[in-house]
Amino acid sequence: MDTAATRSTTPYLGDKQSGSELFAHPGSRFEARLFGPFKIQRTDGVDLDSMALGRTSVRTLLKWFLLHPGERFDASDLCKVLWPAAPTQTLGNRLDVTVHHLRRLLEPELPAPNMSNFVKFKRNGLYWFDDAGTWRSDLQDTQEDWSNAERAETRGDAVGAIELLEAVVDRHDATFLLENLFDDAFAPSRAAQEVVHRDALARLLDLYVAVGSPHQAVPCALTLLELDPYSERAATTLAEIQLGQGHRLSARTHLGRSLRQMQQELGCRPSEHALQVWREIADPA
Repeated sequence: MDTAATRSTTPYLGDKQSGSELFAHPGSRFEARLFGPFKIQRTDGVDLDSMALGRTSVRTLLKWFLLHPGERFDASDLCKVLWPAAPTQTLGNRLDVTVHHLRRLLEPELPAPNMSNFVKFKRNGLYWFDDAGTWRSDLQDTQEDWSNAERAETRGDAVGAIELLEAVVDRHDATFLLENLFDDAFAPSRAAQEVVHRDALARLLDLYVAVGSPHQAVPCALTLLELDPYSERAATTLAEIQLGQGHRLSARTHLGRSLRQMQQELGCRPSEHALQVWREIADPA
């Protein structure tokens, strides 16, 4: 039984894109990187205000908007995201200043009285972000690569699917929202991406085995076990590969530890397939 939290065939990833390079999409006016150090660039050559982008509150607000395009938030919601430990009733002016700097950061050429094309505000106190179809991000890359990998598998292109899923895993290796690892407001988004990371590794593991590539399957299985020590799927596949390579002791050690851990800590009985692999390892005859 694979206990990787809530495995899904079509996980929530954000909104689309492809490839591992930043700023590689003709037609997009702004491009952002949410995996690894946060980066943003205007593709029309206009320089961004490094001082405004250096403000933690501005960066955090922009990341929040990019993760929730079109959603309406009142001032108290945004204050809790930006300054969770402070009383929200004292933060109105700070939020106004932060929104002002974000607007000027994104559109420095915009005359002062004009409304931003992206950061929207209603007199009823609601704020939202309109990407106006001109934004791209590496989170969008992940969705597009995932979807294209599914299509590649459907048409029998295992090699193409592997390449796309490896791009997904490479991004996650850089850590999603690296600067906000301890911000509770972003915890649901980080959790969703952790599921994506595990799912991509699990699918890669199956594909590596299918194309007969144990030298890629073994590190993939080990990485998956680091992220989810209860993944029977990874433990069993690893043991089968090790057994096939003649490493019976390693296979017995890895699979035995995993099965015991699942039984003792989760109370889970191993699947019949895992038990069959264990019997083959334990009884060479």
